[in-house]
Amino acid sequence: MKKVIGYVSAGDPIVQTNFTIDECFKINTGAPLPLHADAVIQIEDTKLVSRENDYERIVEILAEPTVSLDIRSIGSDLRMSEEVFQYRFPIDACQRALLAAIGERVSVMKVKLAIISTGDELLHPYDGSTAADASSLEGKIYDSNTTMLVALVRQCGFTEDQCEIQQRVVKDDFESLKKEIESLTGTVHVIICTGGVSMGDKDFVKPVLKS
Repeated sequence: MKKVIGYVSAGDPIVQTNFTIDECFKINTGAPLPLHADAVIQIEDTKLVSRENDYERIVEILAEPTVSLDIRSIGSDLRMSEEVFQYRFPIDACQRALLAAIGERVSVMKVKLAIISTGDELLHPYDGSTAADASSLEGKIYDSNTTMLVALVRQCGFTEDQCEIQQRVVKDDFESLKKEIESLTGTVHVIICTGGVSMGDKDFVKPVLKS
């Protein structure tokens, strides 16, 4: 038999009171363990013997207590200076919960990305409907690579809130491409180039990058 001498709920400060082997506290899940306690017995393994003023006063323990029984020690989830998780993107639900459990504000950088499609033949997909006459479309094709790459970036988990994407179509001209890349350098984190990377006379991506 044990006498219940106090009650501890989640959010309460740690109880500093000394108590004897014949005494105990009633404690709720998530509450801090009293300073000198070393085990928790589930309510299913107890029997109420008597009450006083609507509170449990005497209980019988039906299970043999062992040290650390049903106690989650400080640091069992995360320890001081421990790596929370290895870097990966996107952050999943479990990792978001861990970050929240730390209680620290974490700054997440918004990624800025630019996609450059090169080619004298390229048109934006919406350019065809605004062309003055059909002859202006001769020898042209619609730029589908940019649309595909934007979709792939989004499929990888980079939402509009997480990643800003700029789309550029550049002619097959060394100076034009160089100027475009220079204007983006320092303003975006990633530049993706599509087209102009082979060995043809108008493939300028590699020469521009080398320059």
